[in-house]
Amino acid sequence: MHRAIAVRAVLVALLIPASAFAVTQGRLWKQTLIDLTHALEITMPQYSDAQPFHLQKLSDYDDGYLSYGFSAAEHMGTHVDAPRHFWPNGRTVDRITLSELAGRAVVINVVEESKRNPDYELTTDDLKAWELRYGPIARNSIVILRTGWESKWYRPKDFMNRDKLGVMHSPGFSCDVVDYLAHNRAVRALGTDTLSIDPGRSEAYCAHKVLLKTDKYAIEGLTNLEKLPPQGATIVVTPLKIAGGSGAPARVFALVP
Repeated sequence: MHRAIAVRAVLVALLIPASAFAVTQGRLWKQTLIDLTHALEITMPQYSDAQPFHLQKLSDYDDGYLSYGFSAAEHMGTHVDAPRHFWPNGRTVDRITLSELAGRAVVINVVEESKRNPDYELTTDDLKAWELRYGPIARNSIVILRTGWESKWYRPKDFMNRDKLGVMHSPGFSCDVVDYLAHNRAVRALGTDTLSIDPGRSEAYCAHKVLLKTDKYAIEGLTNLEKLPPQGATIVVTPLKIAGGSGAPARVFALVP
């Protein structure tokens, strides 16, 4: 209980002016915390060229206490891509400020489209339809693409969905949409429930390059997105603070009214 109160107090400090604190804190106490993070496990989906997740016991209770060591690629499980991931002069993950790691969630649902077409790309028409219904996407929002791909997480072969040539097939953001969101809506970050904001078959990584070049970041491998409303929730992202890292595994959660 005390931890939840502390988390909400930090969010208040990040998201609202001090003058509004007294009015807003009562509302925050009534919000529900939703974990959007997959556990790091040996069996989770991962890229074939990535360092696999490894957990090794270092000591046991016979030694006085239990302790493990672990190793993993930065871009594994639920994780953050920092601008440095694609741009040599981009910020590293430890340089993303706390104020950037929380934002109002915009959730765009393309589950049915993704079932019909695993290569589905979010279009500008999809974006216009969302804004027509819910209003313009606010500055500094975190825009989440819900594809339904998280339902395949415990079936890694289905999740990666490689064809006979080894090409992955999974939904993502189109370049035009990323460019629009980054420049016309000044969003804070983009996120998705697949392992990449780009469609799986992409070899150009256009969505990554366009987004990260604008000094924003991506959140990939999210879960429990069906528990989020199209708007109104707040997302908090807590990547490991790896000095010089191009990204990092992250605990991500939402506060839902």
